[in-house]
Amino acid sequence: MSNKTRLFPFNGHRTRARSLESFIDIKKVFPRLKLKRNDVFMDAGCGDGHVSILAQKMLEDDAVAYARHSYQPSIEDLEKDVQRRGIINIVPIQRI
Repeated sequence: MSNKTRLFPFNGHRTRARSLESFIDIKKVFPRLKLKRNDVFMDAGCGDGHVSILAQKMLEDDAVAYARHSYQPSIEDLEKDVQRRGIINIVPIQRI
């Protein structure tokens, strides 16, 4: 693992920056977004996908959450995580 990559013990995902999970309580922020249960959600700079996974839980089964990040190892980890959890409506996207 390079010195630019960190492992966060609370989720094990590889990321180059501090996880949003470590300093913002998304469960308090999400109600302010007033998402409708069938809205499309975009998590730009998704990192470990923590926000995308919480959004997916708030939306209906046929709604889609797009999780976009430029760091491929984070996207790879998220892809494995959603597969392991059986989540089919989160779409991980890697862009440079």
